Amino acid sequence: MNFERTYTIANANAKGGIGKTTNSLGLCYALAHNGFDVLLIDGDPQASSTSDLRIDLKHEDNLNTLDELLCPILKADFTAYKEEGYKSQRDYWNELCEETFNWERICEFIYTPTYERMVRVGTTWETKEFPFGDNLGKFDILPSSIDLTLCDLMMGTQSRFFGGHINPGYLQMALEPIKDQKIYDFIVIDLPPQVSSISINMLRSAQDGVILNSNLDMQSIRGFRSIIESTEELQETFPEHRGILGILFSMYSAHRSTDKTIEEIAKDFVPIPIFDARIPDTSDARKAILSNKLLNQINKKAAEAYNGFAMEIINAMRFPDKPIGTNKEK
Repeated sequence: MNFERTYTIANANAKGGIGKTTNSLGLCYALAHNGFDVLLIDGDPQASSTSDLRIDLKHEDNLNTLDELLCPILKADFTAYKEEGYKSQRDYWNELCEETFNWERICEFIYTPTYERMVRVGTTWETKEFPFGDNLGKFDILPSSIDLTLCDLMMGTQSRFFGGHINPGYLQMALEPIKDQKIYDFIVIDLPPQVSSISINMLRSAQDGVILNSNLDMQSIRGFRSIIESTEELQETFPEHRGILGILFSMYSAHRSTDKTIEEIAKDFVPIPIFDARIPDTSDARKAILSNKLLNQINKKAAEAYNGFAMEIINAMRFPDKPIGTNKEK
């Protein structure tokens, strides 16, 4: 671990199909290959990050997912505290939080994904499994599944214990024991492409900054609004939250006139810093999925772009008062 504490950030946009998951994976890979230890939280019920890292939800034995981590406290009926042997709902809540959110339990939900690589053994070549961090830095994941959608419904049910408001702190409580272990430099959260109870929990947990992802499509830029508004509301309640860090442009082509036009519009009229890194538009993103590898591993330009983006994130944590990108002042 390189930092004194763990930094938690999130990739977000209310629009899907803009490369957000690819960017989350690419950032984690680049951070790990720069010697930093990173944990990816797959916060999308589609579980794209999970499947892209070759974790098979249907055939993996004893696979524990994010929804299962949260379920014990989300399913609890705190009106039955007397039947459970507690003097008050608060006592029941505190005890269940301790049982649900402790390192001994949570560590069982963390996996180290691997990929296949040919290595020379004597005079022959053999296929072996290697961690995506290649022992340079940790690259672990807390997987997701379609059942994460049920957490939204259960959070709505639990809101009656919080004055009718959704409690934004479930995931925050789950991540605290991980941070206390001081084994990760970064926790990166891949948010679902909509604003919901679970995504509000994820935005709350990303107290070191939210990255807005855009593929230089006007619809993706419009998708910023709900994320920005939700994050600003969280900052009013939790002033330690850093808010929006900046915009990351992906699927970018300098030869496409529309990309350059939208880039200039964003620079001039969107009051948010823009990261200098540009993730290139390439068909290798699809090839990577088919070959069970990440875009960084098969495309040199993408690897360089993600490495530059990772360095911008590292510097943003080390020097929080320094402006992000070169296009706007802080």
